[in-house]
Amino acid sequence: MKKVLVVLLIAVVAVAAWFLAPRFMDKPVEPPPVPETMAEAEPPPEPEVRPTEPEVATPMTQAEPYESAPAEPPPEPLPALSDSDPVVRETVQEVTGGVAPNEVQLRDSIVPRLVAAVDALTGNQVPGSLLPVEAPPTPFQANVDFQPPTVVTNAQGDELEQYTLDPVNFARYEPYVDYLESIDAGQFAAEYLHYNPLLQQAYAELGYPDGDFTARLLEVIDHLLATPQPEGPVRLVKPEAYYEFVDPELEALSAGQKLLIRMGGDNAERVRRKLVELRTVLGG
Repeated sequence: MKKVLVVLLIAVVAVAAWFLAPRFMDKPVEPPPVPETMAEAEPPPEPEVRPTEPEVATPMTQAEPYESAPAEPPPEPLPALSDSDPVVRETVQEVTGGVAPNEVQLRDSIVPRLVAAVDALTGNQVPGSLLPVEAPPTPFQANVDFQPPTVVTNAQGDELEQYTLDPVNFARYEPYVDYLESIDAGQFAAEYLHYNPLLQQAYAELGYPDGDFTARLLEVIDHLLATPQPEGPVRLVKPEAYYEFVDPELEALSAGQKLLIRMGGDNAERVRRKLVELRTVLGG
């Protein structure tokens, strides 16, 4: 990352020099005007020149050969997006220290799935087909609330059974949070710059030919950081196949924000800290 910043700094200085130099060099430099009184004055007498003995040239010492710094090898060319899985898997292992929990398994089409999942986090749902990693192997659990503080009914007026979020669910997400925390932020930033053309291509193929994926990523991170933290037990209903939040404000949140609530306060706080760190190294 430091090398990237140095290159950017050199580029900025070079552009500034190229842009500003013509402003000082367009007009020839003219000598200052000679005052009239000085022009009319008689020139001073020339100084007496005395002969001097010729100087004896000292022999030149042979300069030591200049040793230039070894050139850094050029970065490896990026593979085609459709063939990027092997090299991306290897890079992910390097950025995360090479240790991944058994529960966290990368799927195929890593870059397209990652880009699509990030973009979907601010929407109503993230389809399972977009996830770049396998879903938790254990099912989501909720406890029946036999004495809810309020009554909730469906569109037909029937009372719905209520539940509370079981804290056992929090353990489902801990391997993923551990994996997120294992990312080295500085190395992540360098690799992100390297793979940015593939990310940008996947984002264009997603339907944003003129979009900027980095800007979208920062926007999504800010959106997740704004997730409210509910107090007390999280209450749920299950009108159909999926659970919903009883609190209408929580139910109105995006899929990404709901995920942060479902994973529990401690996990969510760990995710927030890492998101802030990653946002910082990305220039946010």
